[in-house]
Amino acid sequence: MAMRRKQKIAGFDIGTSSLKVTLADSQTGKITDNLKYDYAGYRELAPGVMPVKVYEETVLTALSELLQTCELVGMALTTQMYSVCEVVDGEIVAWQWNSLWKRCPHKEPDFAHQLQKSGCRTDTIFGAYKVAATDSQKRTGFLPYGLKEHLIAFLTGELATDYTTASASGFFDIEKHDWNRPFVESLGLNIQELPKALPHNASVGTLRRDLLPGLREGILLVPGLGDGPSASWACRDVSNFCGNVGTSMAARVFTGEPDLCETHGLWNYAVDAATYLTGGISSNSCSVLNWAQRFGLDVDAPLADTNDVIFLPWLHGERMPYWSSDLRGSFLGLQIGDSPATLAAAVVKGVAFTFARMGRVLAKKANGPLVLAGGGTNIPALVGLIAGCMEEEIALLEDGGYLCSTGAVLSAGDGLGIKVDPQMRIGRTIRPDGSFIREYENWLSQAKELAQFYNEKIQ
Repeated sequence: MAMRRKQKIAGFDIGTSSLKVTLADSQTGKITDNLKYDYAGYRELAPGVMPVKVYEETVLTALSELLQTCELVGMALTTQMYSVCEVVDGEIVAWQWNSLWKRCPHKEPDFAHQLQKSGCRTDTIFGAYKVAATDSQKRTGFLPYGLKEHLIAFLTGELATDYTTASASGFFDIEKHDWNRPFVESLGLNIQELPKALPHNASVGTLRRDLLPGLREGILLVPGLGDGPSASWACRDVSNFCGNVGTSMAARVFTGEPDLCETHGLWNYAVDAATYLTGGISSNSCSVLNWAQRFGLDVDAPLADTNDVIFLPWLHGERMPYWSSDLRGSFLGLQIGDSPATLAAAVVKGVAFTFARMGRVLAKKANGPLVLAGGGTNIPALVGLIAGCMEEEIALLEDGGYLCSTGAVLSAGDGLGIKVDPQMRIGRTIRPDGSFIREYENWLSQAKELAQFYNEKIQ
C-alpha cells in the first residue's frame, strides 16, 4: 500500500536571482524544507528588466517537483518589491527595483504628492515614478501592476495583490487602503486592470488545475507580503524591528501608524487595516565595501584609527533620508599621512553610520531588539560599529537565508488557520555600548551639510 504523502503549505520567494521555497507541515506547523531554484534561461533584456515568463516557468518547475513529494494544500507568494510590468513587442517584462532609470526632476512636481499618498518617496525605484516620468505617448505598454500581481493572475486567474506591494507601487492610497484611481487614470493606464488589494493572509482563490497535470483541486493561494515585509514577518515572534545588510540595506518596523516626518525621510506601507510597515533603504552597503576592496582597501581588517577622516558612501546617490541621485561619494579630511588602512576604516564607518541613521530613527517604535540579517553581518567591524551607535540590543540570526520565504509560509498558514513555527534562532546578541555615538553624530552633521551642497549645486 502506497504511503499517503504529507500535506504541506508553501512560501514562495521570487527573488532577484533565484526562487526560494519554504515548506511547512500543515498538521504540526513545523518547517520541513528550504529549497532553491535557479532561473532557467536567465536573460535580462537590460539591467533589472526580465521577461515574466522566466518566473512563470521557474514557479511551475518548483510546483511540479513539490507534487512528487507532498500534497500541497496552500501557498503564498512574496516577490521583489517596486516592480512594474510593461508589454514590449508583445511580451510582458518586469522592470525590477534594480533597473536603471534616469531621474526627471523637472517632472517630479507633477506627481510627487501622488507618490506620497502611496507611502512612497519621490524616487526612481518606484514603479509609479517610472510611468509618470515617461512621456505620455510612450506609456501605452505599461500595466498598473508588477511581477507579483502578474504571477498571482497566472496561478489563479485572479488579479490581486497585498497591501504592502500595492503601497510600494506608488499607485496606492494608504489612508484609504485602496488604489489612487484618479492618479492611475491621469497616467493613461486602465483602471479596470488594477488588482484587488488584500491583506497578506486573505484568500485570493485556488490554483488553476490546468497549470500542471495532477494538480489537485482547492489549493489555496494568499498573496503574502512584499519581500522586505515578509522577512520582517518571519521575525515577528522576536521583534517588530528588523534590518538587513547585504548588497543594499534596509531597516523596517511594524507600527500602528505611518511616520510622515519629512526630516526622517521614511517610506510607509500599509500591512492591514491597523498596521503599517515603516522603514528606510540605502543602496550603499556591501556594494560600497566591494568597491573599496577593488582598490586594495582591506575592509575586513580590524579597524584602524580614521584620524578624523570621514567617508560618505553615496556611490549610488542616496535614498533615506535624502532621496537624491545627485549625491556623490566623498572622503573628507584627508591628509598626506593617511594610510590605506585609515581609508578602509573610514569606508566601513561610512556604511555602518548610514545604517545607524535608519536604525536610530526607527528604534523609537521598536518593541524588541534589532534583528539583523544579510551578508554584512559576517563583517565583525561593521556589526560592532552599528551596535556602537544604537541603544537597542542587536540580535543576529543563525541563518537568514530563507527569511522571505519563511514569512510567506507564515502568511499561508495564517490564511489556512495553521500556526507555523518560523524557527527563528538567534545566533548571538550584541549589547549597545554607545562607543561610536559621538563619532556618528559628527559624521551625520557633515553628511547633512554635504547633501545640501550637492542638491543645490548639481542640477
